[in-house]
Amino acid sequence: MRNLIRRAAVAAGAAAVLLTSGTGVAAAQPLPHLMIAPAAHTFGNVPVGGAATETFRLANTGGSATGALTVTAAPHPPFKITATTCRGALPPRQSCAVTVQFVPGEPGGVRGRLTAAGARPEARVTAELTGIGTSTAGCQVTNTATDARDDTLQAAVNAASSGADLLVRGTCGGPTTVGKTLTVTGAGPSPTLDGLSRGGTVVTGSVLTITAGVTVSVSDLTITDGRAPALGGGINNSGTLILDEGTAITGNSAPSQGGGISNTTGGTVTLNDGATIRGNTANNGGGIYNFGTVTLNSTSSINHNAASSGGGIFNIGTVTLNDHAAITGNTVTSSSGGGIFNVGTVNGNRGKVAGNKPNDIVPPSDPSPPPPDQPSPRSAGGSLTSTTGIPCSPGAPGFGFYNGNVCIGTTQLPDGRFQMTDPARPDLSCGETGPFTQQTNTWGNGEPADLTTACVDALYAAAAQWDMLRAWLGRNGFDGQGHAAAIEVGSPKCESFFFPATPESPAMVRIGVVCPGSPPEPDPQHRQRSSMDIVGHEFGHMVFDTTPGAYNMDVFENRALSEGTGDIFAQLTIAFAGNPRVPLTYTIGSQFGPPSRLMYNPALAGAPDCWSRDLADVSEQEPGRGSGPLNHWFYLLAEGSNPLGLPASPTCDHSALTGLGIQLAGKIWYDGLLLKTPTWKYADARSATLTAAKRLFPGSCTVFDKVRAAWNAVSVPARPDEPTCHA
Repeated sequence: MRNLIRRAAVAAGAAAVLLTSGTGVAAAQPLPHLMIAPAAHTFGNVPVGGAATETFRLANTGGSATGALTVTAAPHPPFKITATTCRGALPPRQSCAVTVQFVPGEPGGVRGRLTAAGARPEARVTAELTGIGTSTAGCQVTNTATDARDDTLQAAVNAASSGADLLVRGTCGGPTTVGKTLTVTGAGPSPTLDGLSRGGTVVTGSVLTITAGVTVSVSDLTITDGRAPALGGGINNSGTLILDEGTAITGNSAPSQGGGISNTTGGTVTLNDGATIRGNTANNGGGIYNFGTVTLNSTSSINHNAASSGGGIFNIGTVTLNDHAAITGNTVTSSSGGGIFNVGTVNGNRGKVAGNKPNDIVPPSDPSPPPPDQPSPRSAGGSLTSTTGIPCSPGAPGFGFYNGNVCIGTTQLPDGRFQMTDPARPDLSCGETGPFTQQTNTWGNGEPADLTTACVDALYAAAAQWDMLRAWLGRNGFDGQGHAAAIEVGSPKCESFFFPATPESPAMVRIGVVCPGSPPEPDPQHRQRSSMDIVGHEFGHMVFDTTPGAYNMDVFENRALSEGTGDIFAQLTIAFAGNPRVPLTYTIGSQFGPPSRLMYNPALAGAPDCWSRDLADVSEQEPGRGSGPLNHWFYLLAEGSNPLGLPASPTCDHSALTGLGIQLAGKIWYDGLLLKTPTWKYADARSATLTAAKRLFPGSCTVFDKVRAAWNAVSVPARPDEPTCHA
């Protein structure tokens, strides 16, 4: 942000004020205000009978004592409090600690809450708890070449050489990332890869994540019960995926796109023989969300999946149906393609797209496919995408406060020490007054006050955004010229900033401290604002500044559009990273407190939902508030007004909209930025994104019409010279 101070407690109170008709209370007595950190914690995969612990810190940032505290963890079991210093009343400006243990009694994901409440109603706070119980007793994975055996698929993948054959027996739980060419085959009765989300109630991650440049063949396996943070509940594919006989992708979900499979730009999915995708749900693309190439051969099928748009397939790339392959019995909650919602190309036997509700293929005719110069895909951070259990090669292990155990890029110096400078992303580094340097190449301790930990989170988020820009948008670095910016942590200010490059100094992102309370004061736990949404937002400013037209602070709506661009790129980064600890929520600030921006309903955080003629005045005073209509537009374009699995979003013209998915919405906004001028305002952004839609899909008005409908839904007026579309 350039000038927006985050007032977490104030934002939370603003939502309450908006829901009442009173005129305010004068001379109120000092109140307690209870904060908790972390505000959410995922214990990760824990074997049944094992245990994992986390210590939460409660702080009273208000002006009076809380009254006697009651602290509970539920459900119990599997969550229980094992230690606490939170006894009696918590005085103002004081903190205490509670240790919670997760001890799963059976396999599966579990959601719970840690609740602390004082005698005053203001002194109440909760932390969201999730954990995944895993059982290794029923899982055995054998490498057929070496006869090595592992009790998790991830361990077997890590140990295998490229080209290996892995044989899966029993039920193997938890998400797995595959970054090498492998064949995975089921054996024995009911071999299963189980995402353990237990009906989609817990975000556990894609069951399989397949990175770019590898080929993975799967046969005789059921892949089920995955819930992704954003994309690809069953499989998130960036490589070449072959589903052979006996493979079933079933019972998976994703909040945005690809309940069964999300197939990104350049990805290839082939279904052979009796492979099937059935019973999956997502907002866009219940069975498959396809940006690449999908081929159905022989008797393969996609059936009985559900979505808002594209029940069977949401297709932006190419789909080919051969032989007797069928897409049947899929449903949508709109009129947008029960079988296929198609803005790409569908080849082959369309007669086998039948019996879907309320329709089979929408639009019924093929528009021109997307331009052939789409960028090649790359997984978030390249090989720096690991979560717990995946080796960092290349890269170094880091222990973040917000993002968990991840990998970051570091550099070894000539004297043998290691430095927080990413060798794969020029100019990306992190430190307090320069890059942190130490003797070992393991970074951070997961504690909120540790600045090295803050840098772990910040570098991980920046790397994910860098790679999202390349994979989804075809951009070379943040500035388009292969450069990033240094990150500086430890600022005492209650805000974060992007500082553009000048002749005297390079570009820099400065991360401040979390400031809860009213008025805001530095957090007693010294939490840094290094969460993925904040880091993604600040680097989004760098993209805005280095696309044509740059940034013009003298045009007040331009300030607002820059702020909104930061919010948009934050969500794109979260969706691309796919970190289960950071699900896609379309909010800003929610990782460390009440969100200060809600893209699906900006008014709930005090920003306008709809454009009006006085928006320039609003943006002059608070550019962040002026970004409300842009954030609202992006959410409507990506997810629609009543999406499955995400919050409803009321429209200013009372229209009902279905979305295009966050990946395509991001592409349209970015291509619009490439038409930016120094005097850009909302009406110019409307025209630019309509032009972008026409260029991306020159033979169809389907996407164009959705872009226009979303602008109408946030009351941005058309200009007389606005682009039109006639297919």
